[in-house]
Amino acid sequence: FVMVAAGDVGTFDVPAFQTAVATALVLPVQNVSVQMEAASVRLTVALDVVKGVVGTAALKRRHEFALGTPENATATLGIPIESVSPLETLDVCAADGSDDTCDDWSEAAWSSAVAE
Repeated sequence: FVMVAAGDVGTFDVPAFQTAVATALVLPVQNVSVQMEAASVRLTVALDVVKGVVGTAALKRRHEFALGTPENATATLGIPIESVSPLETLDVCAADGSDDTCDDWSEAAWSSAVAE
């Protein structure tokens, strides 16, 4: 996703921003990469998400809640955010459905109480 933050690329603290994004999305900081360019401060964020660790639907909900609007992103990251693009995901699930860790239900908690 892409964010535009108010400020200057010469003084923008990329490591602090990277940590704040990781914290907001509940990801390890090493799984968040940031490329910065001028446009106020244009930040292109790539998330390296391991299948089975967090489902796509859960990640999209976290992004929408914490970073999905300039207002939410400003509050979450503590820096003025002027714009935010939607989170785009790549479908890396097996086409034949054999990879069940990509399923949005992969994070569901199941009870065996009914089976008893």
